Amino acid sequence: MRFKSFRDNSVPSQSMRNPELALCRRFFWILPITGLVACASPRVVPPTPAAPLPSVPPSRTVSAWTPILATDTARYLVTDSAVVSIAVDTSSKQLPIVSSTLYELALTRLNDSILVHLEKKSSSVNRAGGTIRDTISALLLSARATFEGRLPKLQSVEPQKCGEAVVPATARIFDLLIPLPPGNSPRGTGWVDTVSVTVCHGKIPLQQHTIRKFIYTADTTWQSQHAVLIKKMSETIITGLEPDSLNRISASGSGLETASIIVSRATGQLFESFENADLNLQINTSRGNFPFHEHLTSHLEHQ
Repeated sequence: MRFKSFRDNSVPSQSMRNPELALCRRFFWILPITGLVACASPRVVPPTPAAPLPSVPPSRTVSAWTPILATDTARYLVTDSAVVSIAVDTSSKQLPIVSSTLYELALTRLNDSILVHLEKKSSSVNRAGGTIRDTISALLLSARATFEGRLPKLQSVEPQKCGEAVVPATARIFDLLIPLPPGNSPRGTGWVDTVSVTVCHGKIPLQQHTIRKFIYTADTTWQSQHAVLIKKMSETIITGLEPDSLNRISASGSGLETASIIVSRATGQLFESFENADLNLQINTSRGNFPFHEHLTSHLEHQ
Protein backbone atom coordinates (compact mmCIF):
# COMPACT_ATOMS: atom_id res chain seq x y z
CA MET A 1 0.00 0.00 0.00
CA ARG A 2 1.34 3.41 -0.88
CA PHE A 3 0.15 6.56 0.83
CA LYS A 4 0.46 10.26 0.25
CA SER A 5 -1.38 13.37 1.39
CA PHE A 6 -2.43 16.54 -0.37
CA ARG A 7 -4.39 19.71 0.35
CA ASP A 8 -7.73 20.36 -1.36
CA ASN A 9 -8.29 24.13 -1.43
CA SER A 10 -11.83 23.90 -2.73
CA VAL A 11 -14.70 24.42 -0.29
CA PRO A 12 -16.33 20.97 0.05
CA SER A 13 -20.05 20.54 0.56
CA GLN A 14 -21.35 19.87 4.05
CA SER A 15 -24.26 17.81 2.75
CA MET A 16 -24.34 14.07 2.37
CA ARG A 17 -26.95 14.27 -0.41
CA ASN A 18 -26.29 13.18 -3.94
CA PRO A 19 -22.76 11.75 -3.72
CA GLU A 20 -21.11 11.17 -7.08
CA LEU A 21 -21.47 7.84 -8.82
CA ALA A 22 -19.11 5.27 -7.78
CA LEU A 23 -16.57 2.41 -7.73
CA CYS A 24 -17.11 -1.25 -7.29
CA ARG A 25 -15.33 -3.45 -5.01
CA ARG A 26 -18.16 -5.67 -3.88
CA PHE A 27 -18.86 -7.17 -7.26
CA PHE A 28 -18.75 -10.58 -5.52
CA TRP A 29 -22.42 -10.88 -6.43
CA ILE A 30 -21.73 -11.10 -10.14
CA LEU A 31 -19.72 -14.20 -10.87
CA PRO A 32 -22.03 -16.75 -9.26
CA ILE A 33 -24.68 -15.36 -11.59
CA THR A 34 -22.89 -16.62 -14.70
CA GLY A 35 -24.71 -19.88 -14.25
CA LEU A 36 -27.95 -18.05 -15.01
CA VAL A 37 -27.13 -17.22 -18.60
CA ALA A 38 -28.19 -20.66 -19.78
CA CYS A 39 -31.32 -20.79 -17.59
CA ALA A 40 -34.69 -19.17 -17.65
CA SER A 41 -34.75 -16.04 -15.54
CA PRO A 42 -36.99 -16.61 -12.50
CA ARG A 43 -39.28 -13.96 -11.14
CA VAL A 44 -37.46 -11.74 -8.66
CA VAL A 45 -38.53 -9.13 -6.19
CA PRO A 46 -37.09 -5.67 -6.99
CA PRO A 47 -34.64 -4.40 -4.37
CA THR A 48 -35.77 -1.96 -1.75
CA PRO A 49 -35.02 1.57 -3.05
CA ALA A 50 -32.13 3.19 -1.28
CA ALA A 51 -33.21 5.82 1.21
CA PRO A 52 -32.13 9.38 0.46
CA LEU A 53 -28.90 10.34 2.17
CA PRO A 54 -29.50 12.43 5.28
CA SER A 55 -28.01 15.87 5.52
CA VAL A 56 -25.18 16.26 8.01
CA PRO A 57 -25.61 19.06 10.57
CA PRO A 58 -22.47 21.15 10.95
CA SER A 59 -20.69 21.12 14.27
CA ARG A 60 -18.36 23.64 15.79
CA THR A 61 -15.44 24.60 13.59
CA VAL A 62 -12.10 23.24 14.76
CA SER A 63 -8.81 24.45 13.35
CA ALA A 64 -7.17 21.04 12.85
CA TRP A 65 -7.85 17.33 13.21
CA THR A 66 -5.44 14.88 14.84
CA PRO A 67 -7.24 11.54 15.29
CA ILE A 68 -5.68 8.72 17.30
CA LEU A 69 -6.85 5.23 16.35
CA ALA A 70 -8.37 3.54 19.39
CA THR A 71 -8.45 -0.19 20.01
CA ASP A 72 -11.98 -1.44 20.43
CA THR A 73 -14.53 -4.00 19.25
CA ALA A 74 -17.45 -2.71 17.22
CA ARG A 75 -20.30 -4.20 15.24
CA TYR A 76 -21.54 -2.87 11.92
CA LEU A 77 -24.72 -3.60 9.99
CA VAL A 78 -24.00 -3.44 6.25
CA THR A 79 -26.89 -3.29 3.79
CA ASP A 80 -26.14 -3.68 0.08
CA SER A 81 -28.66 -3.19 -2.72
CA ALA A 82 -27.44 -4.14 -6.20
CA VAL A 83 -28.91 -4.41 -9.67
CA VAL A 84 -26.85 -6.55 -12.03
CA SER A 85 -27.47 -6.21 -15.77
CA ILE A 86 -26.39 -9.24 -17.82
CA ALA A 87 -26.12 -9.09 -21.61
CA VAL A 88 -26.90 -12.43 -23.26
CA ASP A 89 -26.88 -12.56 -27.07
CA THR A 90 -29.23 -9.76 -28.15
CA SER A 91 -31.19 -9.61 -24.89
CA SER A 92 -30.47 -8.24 -21.44
CA LYS A 93 -31.48 -9.50 -18.01
CA GLN A 94 -31.56 -7.62 -14.73
CA LEU A 95 -31.06 -9.35 -11.42
CA PRO A 96 -31.76 -7.42 -8.18
CA ILE A 97 -29.90 -8.56 -5.07
CA VAL A 98 -30.35 -7.25 -1.54
CA SER A 99 -28.18 -8.35 1.37
CA SER A 100 -27.75 -7.50 5.03
CA THR A 101 -24.65 -8.58 6.96
CA LEU A 102 -23.61 -8.02 10.56
CA TYR A 103 -19.83 -7.73 11.00
CA GLU A 104 -17.70 -7.53 14.13
CA LEU A 105 -14.43 -5.62 13.85
CA ALA A 106 -11.91 -6.05 16.66
CA LEU A 107 -8.78 -3.88 16.98
CA THR A 108 -6.08 -4.83 19.50
CA ARG A 109 -3.01 -2.67 20.09
CA LEU A 110 0.38 -4.40 19.84
CA ASN A 111 3.83 -2.88 20.38
CA ASP A 112 4.34 -1.86 16.76
CA SER A 113 0.92 -2.23 15.11
CA ILE A 114 -2.81 -2.88 15.48
CA LEU A 115 -4.10 -6.46 15.25
CA VAL A 116 -7.28 -6.54 13.15
CA HIS A 117 -9.87 -9.31 13.22
CA LEU A 118 -13.00 -9.20 11.05
CA GLU A 119 -15.79 -11.65 11.81
CA LYS A 120 -19.14 -12.19 10.12
CA LYS A 121 -21.87 -12.72 12.73
CA SER A 122 -24.90 -13.22 10.46
CA SER A 123 -26.13 -12.50 6.95
CA SER A 124 -29.22 -12.53 4.77
CA VAL A 125 -29.26 -12.46 0.96
CA ASN A 126 -32.40 -11.95 -1.14
CA ARG A 127 -31.97 -12.81 -4.81
CA ALA A 128 -33.64 -14.85 -7.55
CA GLY A 129 -34.91 -18.06 -6.04
CA GLY A 130 -35.54 -16.72 -2.55
CA THR A 131 -33.74 -15.64 0.60
CA ILE A 132 -30.63 -17.28 2.05
CA ARG A 133 -29.88 -16.74 5.73
CA ASP A 134 -26.69 -17.61 7.57
CA THR A 135 -26.44 -17.29 11.35
CA ILE A 136 -23.10 -19.09 11.79
CA SER A 137 -20.25 -16.83 12.91
CA ALA A 138 -17.08 -17.02 10.86
CA LEU A 139 -13.68 -15.34 11.14
CA LEU A 140 -13.11 -13.79 7.75
CA LEU A 141 -9.84 -11.97 8.03
CA SER A 142 -6.82 -11.42 10.26
CA ALA A 143 -4.38 -8.59 9.59
CA ARG A 144 -2.04 -6.04 11.11
CA ALA A 145 -2.68 -2.33 10.60
CA THR A 146 -0.58 0.74 11.27
CA PHE A 147 -1.57 3.15 14.03
CA GLU A 148 -3.11 5.33 11.30
CA GLY A 149 -5.48 2.52 10.24
CA ARG A 150 -3.65 1.38 7.09
CA LEU A 151 -3.28 -2.25 6.08
CA PRO A 152 0.10 -2.92 4.45
CA LYS A 153 -0.45 -6.69 4.40
CA LEU A 154 -3.52 -8.87 4.64
CA GLN A 155 -3.91 -12.48 5.68
CA SER A 156 -7.35 -13.74 4.70
CA VAL A 157 -8.92 -16.76 6.35
CA GLU A 158 -10.50 -17.62 3.01
CA PRO A 159 -9.17 -20.74 1.21
CA GLN A 160 -6.31 -20.41 -1.25
CA LYS A 161 -8.44 -21.76 -4.13
CA CYS A 162 -11.74 -20.15 -5.05
CA GLY A 163 -14.72 -22.44 -4.62
CA GLU A 164 -18.28 -21.37 -4.10
CA ALA A 165 -19.14 -17.69 -3.89
CA VAL A 166 -17.58 -16.04 -0.85
CA VAL A 167 -17.71 -12.55 0.55
CA PRO A 168 -14.39 -10.88 -0.29
CA ALA A 169 -13.46 -9.86 3.24
CA THR A 170 -10.19 -8.44 1.98
CA ALA A 171 -12.31 -5.83 0.19
CA ARG A 172 -14.92 -5.24 2.92
CA ILE A 173 -12.33 -4.46 5.55
CA PHE A 174 -11.37 -1.31 3.64
CA ASP A 175 -14.91 0.00 4.10
CA LEU A 176 -14.89 -0.55 7.86
CA LEU A 177 -11.35 0.55 8.74
CA ILE A 178 -10.80 4.08 7.41
CA PRO A 179 -7.18 5.28 6.94
CA LEU A 180 -6.54 8.48 8.87
CA PRO A 181 -4.86 11.66 7.59
CA PRO A 182 -1.55 13.09 8.81
CA GLY A 183 -1.71 14.74 12.24
CA ASN A 184 -2.80 18.34 12.70
CA SER A 185 -4.82 18.34 9.46
CA PRO A 186 -6.99 21.39 8.70
CA ARG A 187 -10.35 21.12 7.03
CA GLY A 188 -9.87 20.54 3.29
CA THR A 189 -6.89 18.23 3.77
CA GLY A 190 -6.83 15.31 1.34
CA TRP A 191 -4.92 12.06 1.41
CA VAL A 192 -4.53 9.18 -1.03
CA ASP A 193 -3.63 5.53 -0.68
CA THR A 194 -3.48 2.55 -3.02
CA VAL A 195 -4.63 -0.96 -2.24
CA SER A 196 -3.95 -4.19 -4.15
CA VAL A 197 -5.64 -7.41 -3.04
CA THR A 198 -6.62 -10.76 -4.50
CA VAL A 199 -10.23 -11.74 -3.84
CA CYS A 200 -12.48 -14.61 -4.87
CA HIS A 201 -15.48 -13.73 -7.00
CA GLY A 202 -17.36 -16.96 -7.45
CA LYS A 203 -14.78 -19.44 -8.74
CA ILE A 204 -12.44 -16.82 -10.16
CA PRO A 205 -9.54 -15.21 -8.27
CA LEU A 206 -9.20 -11.58 -9.33
CA GLN A 207 -6.51 -9.00 -8.69
CA GLN A 208 -8.06 -5.75 -7.52
CA HIS A 209 -6.03 -2.51 -7.61
CA THR A 210 -7.72 0.55 -6.09
CA ILE A 211 -6.69 4.19 -5.76
CA ARG A 212 -8.64 5.93 -2.99
CA LYS A 213 -8.80 9.68 -2.42
CA PHE A 214 -10.14 11.05 0.88
CA ILE A 215 -11.00 14.66 1.77
CA TYR A 216 -11.66 15.99 5.29
CA THR A 217 -14.84 17.88 4.41
CA ALA A 218 -16.55 19.14 7.56
CA ASP A 219 -16.93 18.88 11.33
CA THR A 220 -20.25 17.41 12.42
CA THR A 221 -21.93 15.28 15.08
CA TRP A 222 -23.28 11.73 15.09
CA GLN A 223 -25.66 10.73 17.89
CA SER A 224 -24.36 13.66 19.96
CA GLN A 225 -20.71 12.64 19.46
CA HIS A 226 -18.14 14.90 17.81
CA ALA A 227 -17.47 13.57 14.33
CA VAL A 228 -15.85 14.35 10.99
CA LEU A 229 -17.36 14.09 7.51
CA ILE A 230 -15.03 12.56 4.89
CA LYS A 231 -15.68 12.31 1.16
CA LYS A 232 -14.13 9.34 -0.64
CA MET A 233 -13.59 8.84 -4.37
CA SER A 234 -12.11 5.58 -5.64
CA GLU A 235 -11.13 4.01 -8.93
CA THR A 236 -10.51 0.29 -9.34
CA ILE A 237 -8.98 -1.84 -12.09
CA ILE A 238 -9.77 -5.57 -12.05
CA THR A 239 -7.68 -8.22 -13.74
CA GLY A 240 -8.22 -11.98 -13.72
CA LEU A 241 -5.52 -14.36 -12.61
CA GLU A 242 -4.94 -17.74 -14.26
CA PRO A 243 -8.38 -19.08 -15.29
CA ASP A 244 -9.62 -22.36 -13.88
CA SER A 245 -8.45 -25.07 -16.29
CA LEU A 246 -11.73 -26.97 -15.94
CA ASN A 247 -14.16 -24.08 -16.06
CA ARG A 248 -12.16 -21.88 -18.47
CA ILE A 249 -13.48 -18.71 -16.88
CA SER A 250 -11.67 -15.39 -16.71
CA ALA A 251 -12.74 -11.80 -16.11
CA SER A 252 -11.59 -8.19 -16.22
CA GLY A 253 -13.19 -4.83 -15.56
CA SER A 254 -13.13 -1.45 -13.88
CA GLY A 255 -15.28 0.59 -11.53
CA LEU A 256 -15.81 3.89 -9.77
CA GLU A 257 -17.10 4.68 -6.30
CA THR A 258 -17.97 7.67 -4.15
CA ALA A 259 -18.86 7.66 -0.47
CA SER A 260 -19.80 10.00 2.35
CA ILE A 261 -18.22 8.76 5.58
CA ILE A 262 -18.76 9.89 9.18
CA VAL A 263 -16.02 8.95 11.67
CA SER A 264 -15.26 9.76 15.29
CA ARG A 265 -13.26 12.96 15.61
CA ALA A 266 -11.27 11.52 18.52
CA THR A 267 -10.50 8.00 17.27
CA GLY A 268 -11.31 7.86 13.55
CA GLN A 269 -13.70 4.96 14.22
CA LEU A 270 -16.35 4.55 11.55
CA PHE A 271 -19.82 5.66 12.63
CA GLU A 272 -21.75 5.54 9.36
CA SER A 273 -21.22 5.68 5.61
CA PHE A 274 -23.26 5.88 2.42
CA GLU A 275 -21.68 4.51 -0.75
CA ASN A 276 -22.54 4.35 -4.45
CA ALA A 277 -20.66 2.16 -6.90
CA ASP A 278 -20.71 1.21 -10.57
CA LEU A 279 -18.82 -1.66 -12.17
CA ASN A 280 -18.37 -2.88 -15.73
CA LEU A 281 -17.12 -6.46 -15.87
CA GLN A 282 -16.36 -8.74 -18.83
CA ILE A 283 -16.64 -12.47 -18.13
CA ASN A 284 -15.09 -14.88 -20.64
CA THR A 285 -16.24 -18.50 -20.62
CA SER A 286 -16.17 -21.49 -22.96
CA ARG A 287 -19.73 -20.51 -23.96
CA GLY A 288 -18.75 -16.99 -24.96
CA ASN A 289 -18.05 -13.52 -23.56
CA PHE A 290 -20.62 -11.87 -21.29
CA PRO A 291 -20.58 -8.18 -20.30
CA PHE A 292 -22.02 -7.27 -16.90
CA HIS A 293 -22.88 -3.96 -15.31
CA GLU A 294 -23.58 -3.58 -11.61
CA HIS A 295 -24.95 -0.57 -9.75
CA LEU A 296 -24.57 -0.87 -5.99
CA THR A 297 -25.67 1.26 -3.06
CA SER A 298 -24.42 0.46 0.44
CA HIS A 299 -25.19 1.68 3.94
CA LEU A 300 -22.80 0.87 6.78
CA GLU A 301 -23.76 1.79 10.34
CA HIS A 302 -22.18 1.32 13.76
CA GLN A 303 -24.45 -0.72 16.05
